[in-house]
Formats: sequence, structure tokens, C-alpha cells
Amino acid sequence: EYSSRAHISGIPHKNFHNVNAAALFAKLQPLPASATPPIKILCYILLASSKVRTGLLIKQTWGSHCDKLLFFGGYQYPELPVTFINATEGYENLWGKAKAALLYLSGNSYFKEYQYFLKADDDTFVIMENLRHFIKNSTPSLNKPVWFGFKLKHKRMQQGYMSGGAGYVFNYAALTRVGTILRKSSHEAHNENGECHVDGEYGVEDLELGAT
Repeated sequence: EYSSRAHISGIPHKNFHNVNAAALFAKLQPLPASATPPIKILCYILLASSKVRTGLLIKQTWGSHCDKLLFFGGYQYPELPVTFINATEGYENLWGKAKAALLYLSGNSYFKEYQYFLKADDDTFVIMENLRHFIKNSTPSLNKPVWFGFKLKHKRMQQGYMSGGAGYVFNYAALTRVGTILRKSSHEAHNENGECHVDGEYGVEDLELGAT
């Protein structure tokens, strides 16, 4: 199931450099907390080796409102806990990093306690209270795979896919389905509208995920 109603977007790159993230976070007005049990969301960030300071700011600001915050990268940092993944750095290899993170999350039974999984980049800013409010009002079934995000289209897949830059959200059913597909051989993982590079690292992350 696809939804394009949630545009989980960060500040545009060209305007982001001089923003004081902590001050910005203090000015934002989240929606009032609900009286019902909160939706449990695990947030994971694909962190570039040059963005450790940005990762620290995420941890101090909006990331602290996630039920669980994970960073994935190819290096270990004393000042920031990063889950190591063996993936080549670089924009052209983002699919390899995204795939490794998805395999890690879907293959670890510990993460079953979370209902939703938010993937964000290191330049994304999310108001988690508003995201929970959106998910609650959407009332999706937890047993049916759901993928929220900003929907784009491509000639390879007319059904569309979710923008990686804007961020996207899976429920646990969708995460496990994606993990199952990624574990198949490349011959079994071909999409009828194109080929997903399941066994490689090269590729545009969101486009390859949409083809999975």
C-alpha cells in the first residue's frame, strides 16, 4: 500500500548550512500528545563519514523523540554510536548502504517491538509528534504492508516509489517483506518493470527500493 500524503521533508540543502538546529527545534510547535498509547517508531539514519557532527545534532534534537534511534555507516565513532555496515561511501552507492540497513533491521527479531520504521538522511528534520499523529489518523493495518512518503514516478515503475531525500516510513510488515525479497537471489528479485540490483551496491537508493 502506498501513500503520498506524508511529505517528511528536511530543509533544502542550499538553505541548511547556517541553520542552528537546536534553536530551530525549540521554536517548532508539535501537536499535543495523544491520550492513547503512542505509536512506537524506530528512526534510522544513513550517515556519511563526513557528517558525524550532524549526527550528533540529530541525536540532540528531533532524534531524541524517536523510540529508538540508529545510525548506519561504514566507520565507528567514539562520540556517536554507529552500527557498522560494510558498504562503499558515495552517493552512487547509496543503494548498498540502504540495503545493508534494511537487511540488518529485518533480520533482527529485537526490532519486532517497533510498529514503524522511519528512514531519514542526515539533512532531514522530522517532528515526531506530528508523524505519529499522521500515522494514527491514517489508521493502516499493522498486518498489511504500508509504505508512507513523498511519491514519485519513473518510467521503470508506473506504480511509483517514495523519495529517499524526503524520508519514508515502513510498518513492520513492509519491512519484513522487503527483507525477504532482498535475501532472494538476483534472478528471483527481478521486478517486472525493471531489474533491482539486489546483489550489488550501485544504484539510486529510492529508485532501487521502489523496484524491489
